[in-house]
Amino acid sequence: MFLRNTWAQPAKVRVYKIAMDGTVTKSKAARLAEKSASKRPISVAELSESTKSFSDEKVICGDNLALLAALEDNSIDSCVTDPPYGIEILNKDWDKGVPGIECWKEVLRVLKPGGYVVAFSAARTYHETAMVIQQAGFEIRTSLIWIYGTGFPHGCRLKDGSHTGLKPAHEPIVLARKPHEGSIHKNLAKWKTGGLNVEACRVGTRWPANVMHDGSDEVEASLEQAPPIFYCAKVSKNEREHGLDDFPLKQYNHDGRKAAANNPNQRHNSRSRNPHPTVKPVRLMEWLCKLVTPSGGTILDPFAGSGSTGVAAVRCGFSFLGMEIKSEFAEVARAKIKAASSLAP
Repeated sequence: MFLRNTWAQPAKVRVYKIAMDGTVTKSKAARLAEKSASKRPISVAELSESTKSFSDEKVICGDNLALLAALEDNSIDSCVTDPPYGIEILNKDWDKGVPGIECWKEVLRVLKPGGYVVAFSAARTYHETAMVIQQAGFEIRTSLIWIYGTGFPHGCRLKDGSHTGLKPAHEPIVLARKPHEGSIHKNLAKWKTGGLNVEACRVGTRWPANVMHDGSDEVEASLEQAPPIFYCAKVSKNEREHGLDDFPLKQYNHDGRKAAANNPNQRHNSRSRNPHPTVKPVRLMEWLCKLVTPSGGTILDPFAGSGSTGVAAVRCGFSFLGMEIKSEFAEVARAKIKAASSLAP
C-alpha cells in the first residue's frame, strides 16, 4: 500500500504527516520532496519511518477525505465499514447524514478493480447509502441483511393508542463492487479481486446466503423451516470492552439520555470502557471480511469507530487500515486491535 506522489501534483492533493500520537496534520509538499528526489509513490513505512509505526497502530485519527486522498490508486483489496446511518442515533452530531459521494469516490479510487465495499446502513436510509455508493461508480451486487431478535420500538404512543414506530429487527448492508478490468477472470489473475470467497463462508456445507441472524430464540423460531444461514449474536459487554482493561469505566448514556439513567432496570447499565454506542460483533465482521477479501489482502475501514472491523481483520490474517475522526474512538480502536493482534494466527 502506498501514499500518492503528492508533491508531483500539489494542486490536487493535500499532504499530511503522521504524528507520534497517530493523528494526522497538514505538511508541506516540499518536506516530502526533500526526502526523495524520485517520482515514485511513498510507502506507509517510509512516511512513518521516524514516527510511531503506522502499521502497528492500524488506525489513523483524522478526516477520512484527507486521509483517503493521500493513498495510492488501486492499493486496497476491500472496504468493510459501518458508516453513519443518517438517523441521528442517540442525538449524535456525527450521525446527521450518510457519507457523501466524495467519500465513496475516494474509496472507489483506492480500491483495486473488482474490490468490494461492504457498508452497513439503517432500514430507513439504506436507499440513500446504496444510491450514493452507486453514483460514486460502484456496481451494487446485492443487499445483505443481519436479523436480530433484540431491540426496542422507537417513536411514541399517540392518544388513540396507535404508535409512530416499529421494533427494529434487521440492518441492511450494501454489497457493491468496483468495476473490474476486462473480463472477471483476467481481473482476478491481475488483482486477485472480483470474486466472493464462498468456500470460506459456507454455513456447514451450505452455500452462504445474503441473510445473517443473531441466533436468538425469536429469530430461530421464525426461520425454523429456512435453510441454515450464518448467525452471530449482538456484541456482548465482554467483547465490547476486550482489550480495554486500562480504560476507565464511564457513564456514556448510550441510551440517548442527557442525564444518567436512574431506575432499577437501567441504573449503571450504561457504564462502559468503550464509548462507542453502535459496536458490531467481531464474528459478524470476520465473516464479512473473509467473504470479500483475498488471502493476505488489505481491508480499509474509513469509519473505524471502536475497531470491530480491525479486530476481525487481524484475527483473520488480513492487513488493516482504519480511519476515525474522533480521537476518543480511535484510541479505543487501537487498544482493541492491539489486544486482538497478540492472539491472531
